Amino acid sequence: MADSNKEKVEQLIQDGLAHHDAGDVGQARDAYLQALELEPENAKALDLAGLLCMQCGEPAAAEEFYSSAGFK
Repeated sequence: MADSNKEKVEQLIQDGLAHHDAGDVGQARDAYLQALELEPENAKALDLAGLLCMQCGEPAAAEEFYSSAGFK
């Protein structure tokens, strides 16, 4: 992956965390998913997307993210 994409992915994850911490679930989800579009195997984005799903009462979706990240 090009350095510019890595930087974009990291910025999207940081944006997602800021929205997540502020309680803006929709914006956080969008940021995590955008990061995963650029880097589908990014463990941090997968973990955070899974956490968000668990907090929103979506355990099946969370399990998919965690499984993709290699968590069981």
